[in-house]
Amino acid sequence: MNENKIACSTPPIKVVIVGGGPTGVELVAELAEYMHGTLARLYKHVGPGQNQILLLNSAGHLLGSFDKRLGERIEKYLVQKLNVKVINNSKIISIEDFVIKSSNGEIRGADVIIDASGVRAMYPDLIPAIDTDEKNNIITDDFLRIPEYPNVYALGDVGQFYKLAQTAVNQAEYAAKSIVNLMLNKQPKQYTFKPKGFLLSLGKNYAIGSLFNVLIFGKPVWFLWRTIYLFKVLNSRHRIKIALNWTLNLFSDRDTTNI
Repeated sequence: MNENKIACSTPPIKVVIVGGGPTGVELVAELAEYMHGTLARLYKHVGPGQNQILLLNSAGHLLGSFDKRLGERIEKYLVQKLNVKVINNSKIISIEDFVIKSSNGEIRGADVIIDASGVRAMYPDLIPAIDTDEKNNIITDDFLRIPEYPNVYALGDVGQFYKLAQTAVNQAEYAAKSIVNLMLNKQPKQYTFKPKGFLLSLGKNYAIGSLFNVLIFGKPVWFLWRTIYLFKVLNSRHRIKIALNWTLNLFSDRDTTNI
């Protein structure tokens, strides 16, 4: 995103983010905080009331694949705390020349449009004649195998499960164990997966998520999200750099070149 595009536009500035999934939600929160906070101190026409930030979501609530309570809590925070306008049940059919057309006939213009409309499974056309759903996800059996090719597994983003890193890792471990069992002439177990938890950052000092089906939110959850993120970084040198950078950012203004 170009800062000059926002800074030089004639007010009111309208920014539209398409997609109410995890990417769209985190992005719109960061962008709202960035525009209403950091840029507002530098450009008088960028602050709250001088611009409009819209989040268009095709589902009935944000994070449509997850618990409805989570989506409703996120929407409440975005609207009341970050001045974001959330529009649900708005499926986009075209984006052209900064004009967005929705399936319900609504037409919206915007100065900046960011597409975060989700993941559509993409894979090489190596295996013909396989069944897929409406999002191009490969349909598998109870063992994550492609029915037409039982020796081939469909894992991660090409499958029908949550598009999350923890899902992909879990499926990779399951597939490896299944292959070993087959080599030992043992029948593999059916695949089951329950997410351990889910956390989203909604700007600085606030995060929300679900751990073991319990809704959690607030500043402590934001610190928890950061802690988990650090432990996921494999390179210790990078982990230290990130921790130092985050610590310095707690006591300094945000860099206008970063979002």
